[in-house]
Amino acid sequence: KMIKVRADEKASQEVKHTHSFPKVHPKKLAKSCELILHGRPRTQHSTCDVCRCYTTPLYTCEEDDFDICGDCFRVKNMTEKEKAAEAKRRAKQAKRAAERAAKMREEEEKAEKERQKKLLREYNFKPHIYNLSKKNLDPKGNGSKGWTVWCSDGYGNDGWHSYEG
Repeated sequence: KMIKVRADEKASQEVKHTHSFPKVHPKKLAKSCELILHGRPRTQHSTCDVCRCYTTPLYTCEEDDFDICGDCFRVKNMTEKEKAAEAKRRAKQAKRAAERAAKMREEEEKAEKERQKKLLREYNFKPHIYNLSKKNLDPKGNGSKGWTVWCSDGYGNDGWHSYEG
């Protein structure tokens, strides 16, 4: 029954496929906002077939089940010179986004170091616990034993607590 209902929807909407954009799609397209898909606006169900983003399509070919969003439609209709400029603009935009992400990571790392310093002061750890020698940080620096691992839980050598390392 659903197949018949969908077939009827498509048949009634054929007259809306009046727009021709050969750079975008070989067949005539309809404005997606004027189409229905399973009883609801097509704009609520579609993924752009060019960029694969779940977005509101601008144009549709129901025969091929083809949808294109506004950004991709704009790029497809550009001249080669405009496409090059657009690629340059997007690269610049991506670079700025990467720089912002790097700055955020840097700030988060700085905040984490400050948090760790605060904890070290709060719990009154002695410097030899958190300022390890290079020998203890190098897996080969401690001879055949490998990494140095202390598990004294901060207790002094009181004859009661065990040490491993």
